[in-house]
Amino acid sequence: MDKVIGRRIVSAILVFSLLFNALIPVHISYAEENVPTETILIEETPPLTNEEPTITNIPDTSPIPIITPQLSPTPTPEISPTPTPALTIQTTATPELNPTPTSATLLTPTPEPISTPTVIPLIWTNNNETYTTEIIKLGVTYKFPPNEKISVTFTKLPPESDTITIKEHNAPITTNNPGSKDYEITSTMPNGSFKFDLTLPTNDPNKNVLSSQDGQNYSPLDNEKITSSDTITIKEIDHLTHFLVGELNNPNNTQHPVINEFYSNTSSDWVELYNPTSSSIDLTGWILHDTVSNTKSLTGTILPSGFAVFTWTALNQTGDTIQLLNPASVVRDEVVYPGTVSAPDTNQSAHRTTNSGNTWEVSANITQGYTNENSTVYVDDNFTSGSEFGTSTFPFNTIQEGINAVAASGTVNVAAGTYTEQLIVNKSVIVSGNNSATSIIQSPASLSTETDGDGTSIVEITGSSVVVTFKNFTVRGDLGSITSAIHAREGANATIQDNIISGTDSLSGTLAGQGILVGDSLDGDTDVAASGTNVISNNQLSGFHRTGIALLGVGNNANISGNTITGAGPTSSTTQQGITIQDGASGSINSNTLRDFVYTGSAPQSATAVFLWDSANNISISNNVIENSQTGVMIQAAEGVQVTSNTISVTSAAASNMSSSNPAMGLWLLGRGATGTGCIDGDGSTPGLGCSTGITLTGNSITGAQTGYGIRIAKTPELSFIPALTTLTTGSNSNNTISGWNTGVWVGPSGSANSLTFQNSTLLNNIGQINNTDSSTTVNAVQNWWGSASPSWTTILSGLVNYDPWYVNSGRTVLSNAVSGSTVNGGTSDVQLTSVTPGQADLPSGITTIALSNSTFMDVSSSANTASGGNLNIGGVSVSLNNFTSGTLGGVNLSIAQAVGGIPVLVDKAVKLASGTGGQSITLSNSSLSGVNVSIPDSTSVLAPSSWNGKIQPPKTGSSIGTAPSGFSIGNTVIEVGSADAVLLFDKPVVVTLSGVTGEVGYKASGSTTWNKIDTICNSYDNPTNVVFPGECRVSNGTDTKIYTYHFTSFGSLTEIATTTSSTGENSGTGGTAGGNASAPVCSDTKPGSAPALISWVANNPNEATLTWTKAQNPVTYYLIAYGTSPGTLEFGNPNIGGSDTTSYAIKGLSGGTTYYFKVRAGNGCMPGDYSNELSVTPFGNELSQTAEGFKTGVLGTKEEKEKNKAVPTQEVKEVLGEKETLEKSTTPKIFSGKNLVYVGIALLALLIAYTVWKKRNSKKV
Repeated sequence: MDKVIGRRIVSAILVFSLLFNALIPVHISYAEENVPTETILIEETPPLTNEEPTITNIPDTSPIPIITPQLSPTPTPEISPTPTPALTIQTTATPELNPTPTSATLLTPTPEPISTPTVIPLIWTNNNETYTTEIIKLGVTYKFPPNEKISVTFTKLPPESDTITIKEHNAPITTNNPGSKDYEITSTMPNGSFKFDLTLPTNDPNKNVLSSQDGQNYSPLDNEKITSSDTITIKEIDHLTHFLVGELNNPNNTQHPVINEFYSNTSSDWVELYNPTSSSIDLTGWILHDTVSNTKSLTGTILPSGFAVFTWTALNQTGDTIQLLNPASVVRDEVVYPGTVSAPDTNQSAHRTTNSGNTWEVSANITQGYTNENSTVYVDDNFTSGSEFGTSTFPFNTIQEGINAVAASGTVNVAAGTYTEQLIVNKSVIVSGNNSATSIIQSPASLSTETDGDGTSIVEITGSSVVVTFKNFTVRGDLGSITSAIHAREGANATIQDNIISGTDSLSGTLAGQGILVGDSLDGDTDVAASGTNVISNNQLSGFHRTGIALLGVGNNANISGNTITGAGPTSSTTQQGITIQDGASGSINSNTLRDFVYTGSAPQSATAVFLWDSANNISISNNVIENSQTGVMIQAAEGVQVTSNTISVTSAAASNMSSSNPAMGLWLLGRGATGTGCIDGDGSTPGLGCSTGITLTGNSITGAQTGYGIRIAKTPELSFIPALTTLTTGSNSNNTISGWNTGVWVGPSGSANSLTFQNSTLLNNIGQINNTDSSTTVNAVQNWWGSASPSWTTILSGLVNYDPWYVNSGRTVLSNAVSGSTVNGGTSDVQLTSVTPGQADLPSGITTIALSNSTFMDVSSSANTASGGNLNIGGVSVSLNNFTSGTLGGVNLSIAQAVGGIPVLVDKAVKLASGTGGQSITLSNSSLSGVNVSIPDSTSVLAPSSWNGKIQPPKTGSSIGTAPSGFSIGNTVIEVGSADAVLLFDKPVVVTLSGVTGEVGYKASGSTTWNKIDTICNSYDNPTNVVFPGECRVSNGTDTKIYTYHFTSFGSLTEIATTTSSTGENSGTGGTAGGNASAPVCSDTKPGSAPALISWVANNPNEATLTWTKAQNPVTYYLIAYGTSPGTLEFGNPNIGGSDTTSYAIKGLSGGTTYYFKVRAGNGCMPGDYSNELSVTPFGNELSQTAEGFKTGVLGTKEEKEKNKAVPTQEVKEVLGEKETLEKSTTPKIFSGKNLVYVGIALLALLIAYTVWKKRNSKKV
């Protein structure tokens, strides 16, 4: 029996073992899934190299096999002539990373190459022949065959073979060793790959060995130097270049004069010396010597940085050598031509490019006796030493000397002082004074006549194509007897700027005496054709006899700008002109100031600030200021003139000096022809004859003193010629203002029809606005503002004048044909409103209603002001944004955003609206929409964000799209008013009247999709007092509804949605109970009055964002924040962020770099309000995978939105009230996990053993 039992036990154990062995691998594999895999690093065998390997100590704990690759069937060869021992490189595995040894490799290194003799030719040569070619060897000294004191010894050579050439040159004069030689060593071997010692001969061991890359500019070598009595050796030179023994020839180390320039082409040859030292040099005993032993003994003293010129007729024109010998007969300087420099041609000199400089040149820029560096020369009247070289140390003392000496296109710098001289500038040059007040050119007592007899001038700029700048001077003289102070002629291109022309004219004499004259004739008949382009700018002119600036002649052009020209008026002596352009000249007159041109004599003549005459065509006259002048601008026989943005004015004091025969005129326009012949087009053959056509006036202000004419067209009665054909236009945007004259526009008889258009301008405060005496011409004067919305036409107009329609407002935006009673009908055009008061827009006088259409606007953009420095200019008054007091508002902080329907409005622009009848409201209506109008109280200010375009849309049919308030749908009446792009605020409540609407109403802010119910009831139908900024109230009279509001948005009627009860007793708004009999609680709390507005966020700390919002309108007891990670989708919420006064909250636990989309909503008890706008937030910090702290899923109000017609609380309301849903979470034990399988196996084995024992005992009992 025991054997049977034993067999059964063994069988059971075997069965269990089989079962256990079958299951345990599952457990093991399951466990191994969570065991990290060990990373095994394998060290890469380094590449084979010829470099000496690093020998690594090999651990002796166990033998490491060494594997030798079969690179060759033969052993490592020996290297001849000297064998290099073979090296064995072993690589050892790092024990920590690899428990098995790494095989090492036995390397046979490549032997280092052994140098073999390299053939490097050495070539000695000079300019004429090659002496020898050598094979260079290290340590061997090679000598120059003609002079064995010259040698090279190479101490290092590269492996590359190349030719080395040593070439002998004459040393340049830039080194202070005349007669020495320069040795140029060249090769393609790279510098640094060789070294050599160089020995050169010298007569002065104290001199240096110099090197140069170009053979002209030298510097000393710093290498070790070994000297003997007649040689210098420089050691270890490692570069190839020019080498010689000498000194640098510059003022720092040259202690003797040098040959600086010579002239060798006539019997008057000369040589110029320059002293580069800081001391005077006595030239006694010095000698000039040439090739054929001609000599020139020198005497005198040469000043430091000075020049001395010696006539010497011995020079050969085609070639020679000039040497300068000191009293000891030592050559101190030498120039060879050709050689050092080319032989100069006739009218050329040879000279150093800079005084004592290294390089020479031949040119026609002859600088005999003064500086070679004559691109800039200096003049100073205080320098009287007699030694004038044009340098800053030895300047010329007359300006003419500087002009004569300066190089073409150079500069003459003139110091402060008084220079009494007459100047001729006949080359391209800049002549510049130190300052226009201190550098003074005084006219001499007598002046030479100009070359063609065309008068006299103090400064004559002459020569075809020369380019001259003349600036920073005072030029003065008797400008009655002198033709001109400055005269540019013969096609010169002159820039005349920043000068003071100060005449001393007694105003007697002929019509001469110009300040600045450009052109070649004064009589207007025989101008010489020229082509000069001139700039006359920023000069001050006074004291002239006839004209400040005159531009004459075909081909001459000038830009005349920025000048101040002052006449002598009032005077009876002459009729002065400030600026004259005539006789076919062209140009522009811009930004000048002209004043005091008044003639008081008995002759019928007029002094004129700007005068265009005789084919001065296509001239631009712009942005000038003309004051107290008899005629501001006179245009006679000129075409295509544009008169733009000028300010012309005459004061009462100035006008009192003008007679009725020579009256004041802002603009005088006339053609000219012989009596009875009409207009003759100007061709230059007959002076002054021609038509004045194509004259355009734009943007000018012409102001008088109740006398004279603003614009006079045609002749004065005193002149014998007739006005002929004249055309004038002011264009569609002319914007001229003619005010304060006896007659605004006067048109004289012409005998032929003129074309006169004067429109889109302002004529006011003139005794007569337009007086047309020409019966053949009708003046087109429509679309002007005449100073009144209802002028007395018979009083202000005379003759043939077409004035209808006219503007009824000063801003010239509303035409008379758009006005009906007190209403402006916009029609198809916007109604533009402006004002002379900053930050204000005025309705025309008497106008209180603006009737527009669906596509037109009230445009106040030109009057709206933008905030600056925290202030707004509204109606001419600066108002602070952070303490805004205007209209019905007091102390409101507009520097922070105001919330309207969940949309933040940050005020940045404003404009005040002024009614055409004081105290009466402005009505804004739409001809396409009846039953709706908007009333804006007089002097109400529009407050708008920066995005507003300055246009106000009238009420028009709007869209009902959007989310309606809870329990309501959008009704049939919806209107939009204000702006589709911005919410407009006001400082007074405006009134929106909805005819036929008596029930609930709401609004939707621009940029929002949510409608808001207006719950506040106004306490008066006509004059409520309970409207709170920026909100609104509503009131109905049983027929219509008025909305008193501080904002323009969309407004509409609301329809309440009825609730019903099912037949089972289940309320349709509750969702019922399981039995259908219980009644769910109903939330009776009032919804908050508006949504808050999210206005900003800031990240003060990592993984955190602080939101800021504006308060919602009461009733409010708490705020809730919700967010999602995609726009328009909310996933998580937190209702525990604060009470009714909370306006900010810090949210923590956000993931860095993730963009979140937040909304905030207010709640009152169990009733949540509307969500705010959405604000995107991207915090910084670490990446986190969690919900923000305090937020959870479901606190969103989604059930309330889906079941908004039910009366039961939503899930969100339950959560806000503390009612929590319990989520059951079940878990399933993992019975068959790896560990449990072991326990099961053990338990089975124990049961089997127990059963076997029990069976055995029972069998014994039996």
